Amino acid sequence: LWSTWRGPKGGEPQPALHTVTLITTSPNELMAPIHDRMPVIVPRELWEAWLSRETPLDQAEAMLDRYPASGM
Repeated sequence: LWSTWRGPKGGEPQPALHTVTLITTSPNELMAPIHDRMPVIVPRELWEAWLSRETPLDQAEAMLDRYPASGM
């Protein structure tokens, strides 16, 4: 998730401000010794559904689960 802000229209030109957000979840067993959170990793086979506006909210939320340590 990202955005670019360019300042108010009609005012002095402002440098672009680029922002991002990172969705986190509780860590899997590999990451737990390092930190109490980890980034959500959406498996490649779910990318199309994750990015689709047609995916129901409950299905999208289910994709925010911990990525298995065995896949890392």
